[in-house]
Amino acid sequence: ADNADMSLGDIIKGTSKEYTLSENTLQGSAMDVIALVMAELPEAEQYLLSRVHGLNGHVESTFASLEGEGLVDGKGKVMKSHSTIHRRYNDIIAKIRRILQERFVTIED
Repeated sequence: ADNADMSLGDIIKGTSKEYTLSENTLQGSAMDVIALVMAELPEAEQYLLSRVHGLNGHVESTFASLEGEGLVDGKGKVMKSHSTIHRRYNDIIAKIRRILQERFVTIED
């Protein structure tokens, strides 16, 4: 069969003739990758990402709302302004991109 005409059933062999790629299947895979990447980050970086994105039971927060909370970066320095928190966040995202490129996938801008 031509690759353009292939279905998921042609690629994944099993007992069922019906293959449903549900949102939960995709979400599970994405969550597995996120968990692996997060495990490679230092605790302070994991915490900042968890706070900004509402992960691990945290409420989603803005950089400005985190300003007065005494967040500490990986070197033990307190981040006092939202611009400092934002810069640190950007550094973490760049690090995640590197981890993904080295281990998992190529990211295109």
